[in-house]
Amino acid sequence: MTSVARRRAFLGAALAAGLLASVVGCGRSAEGEEVTTLAPPPAAAGHPPGTVTLPVGSDVPAEVKKLQDAITAGGGTVVATVDNTADADLLGVTIPPNTVVVGGPPAAGLPMLRDNQQAAAALPGRYLVTQDAVGAVKLVYNGPEYVAVVAGAVDPALSTPFAQSVTQVADAATGATGTQKTAPLVGVSPTGFLRVAESNTTVPIAVTRVTVAATNRETVISTQDLATGSGASGPALRATQSVLLSAPEFTTPLVAAAPTFGLELPLRFVIWLNDKNVTQVGYVDVGVLAARHGLKADDPNVVKLAAECDRIAKIVAG
Repeated sequence: MTSVARRRAFLGAALAAGLLASVVGCGRSAEGEEVTTLAPPPAAAGHPPGTVTLPVGSDVPAEVKKLQDAITAGGGTVVATVDNTADADLLGVTIPPNTVVVGGPPAAGLPMLRDNQQAAAALPGRYLVTQDAVGAVKLVYNGPEYVAVVAGAVDPALSTPFAQSVTQVADAATGATGTQKTAPLVGVSPTGFLRVAESNTTVPIAVTRVTVAATNRETVISTQDLATGSGASGPALRATQSVLLSAPEFTTPLVAAAPTFGLELPLRFVIWLNDKNVTQVGYVDVGVLAARHGLKADDPNVVKLAAECDRIAKIVAG
């Protein structure tokens, strides 16, 4: 069996395993209709499914800088760097060092985006630098297998450019080389990962509504126009934008309880024009994210964050 065939078989098996391992539940979209979702079972704390964890010394700022340099050296852009510890300090909460860097070369994710614009919710790469109680620093990032599965990219031809990019960044930042081990994809599937609602306006106006919906407790960190320039190397994307939103008041308790939850921040809202020329609003299901990091979906802090994401999405949908 060729390497391509092996990877296709692996991703197909991962999709199937995720579906079988998930627990059926119900929820509601931003428009209020009841939908059935498949939520993964709680993960072991500190070992979220689909993540790669590497030791990286004892200096968090130095490791964050290495990540930023590795992203730009590979032709990528650092979209956001968020210090979750500093955000927590502003709220009077003390948590160990916890910083996430988001970025990579835009072209790496284009094949997946051309196949499915919802893949924007998992792109670009996310890299968390966190320190434990004894001072050890580790890098935690979403393995390419995880991103491929939640993006629905079963064909390795779609996900290979991203896999190569994210591995290159991690290797350059840590000095490690070779195949890194990804935590098992137990419960991981594209089903239920993203909540989607139709919007009654254009993509640009829907994007501005995110800023309007943000209260003084939230900040828009970055807005990415993923469609502009996408036709240089192949078919151009329909209008697609990604908005990263920081909401420390809602997310700090979750990072305090499960430091790896910092990998899911900032929150992301994806707004795109589908093949029927209808604007769509997507946001990652908070319950699914919580379960991935060993938190319960009925935890009061998880419920609060989920309700806030629903509130914002309803405003954006109109």
